Amino acid sequence: SVLTATHSREMAAEVGYPRPDEAYLCGLFRNLGEVLLARHSPQEYAAMLLAMKEERITVHAACVRIIGFSFESLSSAMADCWNLPSRVRLTMKGGRDVGTAEERSLASVINCGHELTSALYRHAGRREALPNRTLLAPDGSSRQISKRDLLIIVDQGIEDTKHTFHSLHTPVGAVLLDKQVEQAREILAGGEP
Repeated sequence: SVLTATHSREMAAEVGYPRPDEAYLCGLFRNLGEVLLARHSPQEYAAMLLAMKEERITVHAACVRIIGFSFESLSSAMADCWNLPSRVRLTMKGGRDVGTAEERSLASVINCGHELTSALYRHAGRREALPNRTLLAPDGSSRQISKRDLLIIVDQGIEDTKHTFHSLHTPVGAVLLDKQVEQAREILAGGEP
């Protein structure tokens, strides 16, 4: 979540979104459903990670198969229950039902931040293989984010989250899917991660 938040803030600044800190907060909450499930249902979460790795299925497919609903639906339900701001709820749903050009821009930024985090850490994508991305600017125009700028955003995300990971006694590499799968196997075997 912290990596997605940082990626989102940096991309928001890149496309001229007027409130990059708002993009940071929306990015932070984008993964709420996954964070809640991982914390409160570690067995089911571990089973999902193993299914994703061993069966090569998507996060969504593993989530629906193991727990019967998606992370997005859990995020949305909790956001409504907690009465989170409308823009946070909007971006949790991937930007569906978006009205203004500025809201579409925010949704575009948050989706890209989430996808960037997933590509790098969940799918162990190589940084050098990142494609250029097109995002929506607040005025409704399209803005190309080059591979060079994406690499700067990735580096900024790592730099910004080092302190957080250090405080949690967690190396940044622990968010890679392979490392999470190792922990999932330990959890399912009855051990501590």
